[in-house]
Amino acid sequence: MKLYVFSVKRVKKFLFPLISAFFCALILYTFQNPSVLAIKNFTNNQIFYHGNLNDQRIALTFNITMEGGNITPLLTLLKDKQIENATFFITNDVIEKSPKIIEKIAKMGYEIGILGDKNKKYDTSTRLQLAKEFEKAKNSLKACNIASPKWLRLPNGDYTEDALDIAKQSGLTFIHWSIIPPEQHTLKVSEQLRQLETQFKTGDVLVFEPVVPNIKLLSDLEKMLPELKKRGYIFSNITDLITDLHFQTKEIQ
Repeated sequence: MKLYVFSVKRVKKFLFPLISAFFCALILYTFQNPSVLAIKNFTNNQIFYHGNLNDQRIALTFNITMEGGNITPLLTLLKDKQIENATFFITNDVIEKSPKIIEKIAKMGYEIGILGDKNKKYDTSTRLQLAKEFEKAKNSLKACNIASPKWLRLPNGDYTEDALDIAKQSGLTFIHWSIIPPEQHTLKVSEQLRQLETQFKTGDVLVFEPVVPNIKLLSDLEKMLPELKKRGYIFSNITDLITDLHFQTKEIQ
């Protein structure tokens, strides 16, 4: 019988590069594989923020708050540019004070999700407060004939374990974003697009937040949306982006 003696130092010397190579490959796989990119994980709760890298679709989303003022010009622009799919995340105060605009968004075929309350501190809210807040928003939308909203986004993208857990119990899925277009106040559209191209991927979730007077945003969208279409991107709402992923929802920390 042969007896093999292993040197701990030699084993470590051999294993270290092997383990390093494994983790490098894992990281590379994570950034290349859309099934990993789609989900950020908080224990058993998930946040969706990206779609399929092999699909030309991108999700167009808007955060609608009281600071956004009258969004009718935005809706008119989307109609004129033949943008048929988008998702509007709307704060509770807008839902309660402007039910007609909510109904108009829905009538135009756009998807509606909950944005929560910009003045709430969700990171310090109790579980009971969170449950009441989410239920209140759902009921307000139902009063506007928006049945069973599915998507939830919190202002500033602030998420906690409790918020994720209560949202899940309320039948809501958190939707984050993967792309915030470059600062719109100073950059020309051509420069915005140039910057976007360095980070832009198919499957991205774009977020725009109208703020009065919205002149620059509307002007930029008027040029940007046709240009993105010309480059082969297809605008999608969140439901279609998630429904057509065709892969397992693997999780990353």
